Amino acid sequence: MRGSLVWRLPCKARPRISWRGIGGSSLRVHQVQRRSLLTKSHARGPSEPPLFEQTIGDHFANIVSKYGDKTAVISTHQAQRLTYDELDRKSNALARGLLAGGLLKGDRVAVSLGNSIEFAIVTYALFKLGAVLVPLNPSFNANQVVSALGHLEASHLIMSTEFPTSSAQNSSLKPSLL
Repeated sequence: MRGSLVWRLPCKARPRISWRGIGGSSLRVHQVQRRSLLTKSHARGPSEPPLFEQTIGDHFANIVSKYGDKTAVISTHQAQRLTYDELDRKSNALARGLLAGGLLKGDRVAVSLGNSIEFAIVTYALFKLGAVLVPLNPSFNANQVVSALGHLEASHLIMSTEFPTSSAQNSSLKPSLL
């Protein structure tokens, strides 16, 4: 994807945060503590309408087969549109790349892209792989991103190559992240 980075963070134990950019290198940033996660939930309230019996990826495939040539996503500020067929094709290509990069079903992926065509592509690619989408505020500076990653236990980070605030440019973490 143009203008985005895919960072692969060490899996399971998450002893440190690192990244792999599209162009290449890997750097360590700091130690991360693993926290326990809530593993049980209880359903309360109405049970109608019933839940889907299929995955979001399967449901999307049905929508693509019915409405493939119809507009799926409009990004006015990017002056772009995608049909369901185009969104499916681009999300499949990204899913293959993420899979080749080591993404596994159930992995948490932090995403900081804002309202864009790329966010829609990433969302469906992750759903198709069975990964967990963890949205990050795209206005976070580098310090805030690193802090959030310390809590999220994400295995990957996908974000825009453009930091939105000057505080990120002045951050002491910038040399570590770039």
